[in-house]
Amino acid sequence: APPGYDVVEFDSLAFDKKGKVRPEILALDGKKVYITGYMYPTDRHAGIENFQLVRLLGHCKFCSPGTNPADMIAVDLERGMSVSFRANKVVGVGGIFYVDPDFKPGEIPYSMEADVFRK
Repeated sequence: APPGYDVVEFDSLAFDKKGKVRPEILALDGKKVYITGYMYPTDRHAGIENFQLVRLLGHCKFCSPGTNPADMIAVDLERGMSVSFRANKVVGVGGIFYVDPDFKPGEIPYSMEADVFRK
């Protein structure tokens, strides 16, 4: 991870037994974190400025109705940054992490304003 970023694993973002965001995760809100995962496919292959980072390669929010929202992070790249899609490859993303503890079903509770992208 780049200096100044806390390394976070998707496993540590899991909800509590009631499906709520745990206090340890809330403590990450507004902090700089670095996490690895897979880019969820978008309609573009280059010039991508925002995407979903997912825990598993086989992640599919449409064909897997039981998909855990804790396995997804909505990523917005810093202004002026863009990336190309990386199929079947782990990528590293770093930036300011945000948590929405009041997320509704079908929403993604985690987001990131990223300033680091490593392939």
